Amino acid sequence: MLRNRLGHTFCTRLLVQAVDALFLAAGGQGIFLEKPLQRVWRDSHAAAAHISLNWDAVTTMYGQYALGLEPKGQY
Repeated sequence: MLRNRLGHTFCTRLLVQAVDALFLAAGGQGIFLEKPLQRVWRDSHAAAAHISLNWDAVTTMYGQYALGLEPKGQY
């Protein structure tokens, strides 16, 4: 279960990095509300902020599990 959560978290991290790269490449045009890229940027960052996709929290729990310790965290 933690291995799956680690994979989901890593995919989310990669997604946010890709969207950030696109957002920077778009320049000033990317911030306007009528541009779909700003919505993708906001949505991806909002999803990544969810506790179950928090990279630091999930990797800490997975590290505890991998070392044979009882994982402590939100889940």
